[in-house]
This record gives sequence, C-alpha cells and structure tokens, in this order.
Amino acid sequence: MKNILITGAAGGIGTEFINLIINSPCNLILVDIDKNSMKLLPDFKENGNIYKFVSNLSTIEECINITSKFSSISTLIHMAGILENDLDFISDTSKWDYVINSNLKSAYLISAAIMDKLDIHNSINFVFATSVAYRRGAYENICYSIAKSGIVGLTRSLAKRLGSRGVVNAICPGVILTKMPGEYINRHKDRLLQNIPMKRFGMPIEVAKLIKFLASNECSYITGQIINIDGGSVNS
Repeated sequence: MKNILITGAAGGIGTEFINLIINSPCNLILVDIDKNSMKLLPDFKENGNIYKFVSNLSTIEECINITSKFSSISTLIHMAGILENDLDFISDTSKWDYVINSNLKSAYLISAAIMDKLDIHNSINFVFATSVAYRRGAYENICYSIAKSGIVGLTRSLAKRLGSRGVVNAICPGVILTKMPGEYINRHKDRLLQNIPMKRFGMPIEVAKLIKFLASNECSYITGQIINIDGGSVNS
C-alpha cells in the first residue's frame, strides 16, 4: 500500500487534497507545524491508516525521524511554507532564515530523508508547491520569492537525479483563496484581479485536483515541470 506524505497538510490546499484521496487505498502521513489545525484533520480512513506529525521539518534528524517509521515513501506532497511581508528587509533581515527555512530548507531536508530510503526496488513521486512569485517577483515578499525560486531548482534537479525511478514536478499557483494570503488579498484585491484574465481568484480544490493528477500513476511521463495554475496571469 502506498505511503503518501503530505507536508503543510492542515493548510487550505492540503485539507482539500486529503478530502480527495481519503477513500483511496493508501496510508496518509500528515505533517504540519500547527498542532490545533492538525486536530481538525481526519484520524481515520478506510483502506489505510492516518499518521500525524507536528513538525516544522527544520533539521534532517527531524525529517529522518518521520520517514524512518515507514518502510518507504511512495509520494511526497510538499506544501509546507509561510508568506511573510518583508518590506523592511534593508534594515531588518531577520525574516530571511525563517522564510527560507520554512519554504525551502524544509523541502530539501524532507526530500533528502526520503531519498536516503530509496533503493533500486522503489520509485517515488514528488510534488512541490512553488508560486507565481518566483516568476514575477513579489514587491512585499522578497524572501518568499527567493525561496520559491529555490523550489524550482530542487524540482528540476531531483527530476534529473531520479531519472526513470520517479517523477518530480511542482505546481505554481497564482492567488488562491486560502488563509495564508488572506491579508495580502484583502489589501490588493482590485489590483490582483486586474492581472488575472479569468477575473477571479483560484479555489483550493482546483489546486488539489491538479496535485491529485501529478501524484497519480497517470502522470508517468511528465517530470521536471513547473505547472502554472493561476487563471492565466502568467503565460510562460
């Protein structure tokens, strides 16, 4: 039975993805830093088990501690991350470590822990979450944009490293109606909508459906790709 590891599991997209596959025959390994939100996620599923870990994935030891409890990881859905305003980055660089660690280092470390368990008999499917901020830049979120650019490099490099032993892709969402960008959306709603040809923000379920495809056996010859889901706001 597949072991599917989901980081940022308690977020808006994570919860929608869990709902989509809750009846599938697989074990779900749910990881999030928010203990209270984790309590709201399912504790039981038919056709498999649910395991919960509260972690920020800040060290390789912590990541290995999670992955070592399972014989192998079939799929990693990595959505852990934060969005932090850093308009004052010239005078205050304190957010750098926090944002880079949360968005990029965590992806690198959990990937390393999973790859360490991979042998010639296993294959793996990675789906990472980047952002249109890596393509366009983000005036208020420089550290975030840098971190999401790093996710792209990780995706493409892991795809080359794995070759035929797995597929590695990243989703690149635009403005999605989840809690994380809520304040940003409220402050810039009109301007943001002007840059979206579909004239609306994305819904978490729409992103979750894309992740479901990329994490499935149907995605067998797509790897190393960064896939926009942004209502047409970026066309390359």
